[in-house]
Amino acid sequence: MIVRLDSPALEWALRSHPVQVVDALDPVSSPDFVITPYEMDPALVAAYRGQDFAWSQTPLWKAAVPNMWLRWITLRDMPQTGETIILWARDDLFLDSP
Repeated sequence: MIVRLDSPALEWALRSHPVQVVDALDPVSSPDFVITPYEMDPALVAAYRGQDFAWSQTPLWKAAVPNMWLRWITLRDMPQTGETIILWARDDLFLDSP
C-alpha cells in the first residue's frame, strides 16, 4: 500500500505486485507493507518496523551561484534536494517478533 505519495515511478517499480495507492491508511486494515513519505505516523510505529531511504534526488540548478557552476564543471558536484520515503513492514513478519 502506498500512502500519501503521488509517484508514478514508484507505482511502476512495484508493477509486478498488487499495490493500492491511498490518501490515508485505514485503521482497520493492516497490509503487510506500507510506503509513506518521511514522517513518523504513530499508528504505524506501534505495529510496523520502518526503514527510510532516498527515493529521488534533484540538482538545485536554479539556486546555483557561479562558484557552484565551477564545481559542477570540474567535479560534477552540485547541491541537491531529495525525497526520502519510508518502507514499513508489519512487525509480525519478522522472526524476532513476540
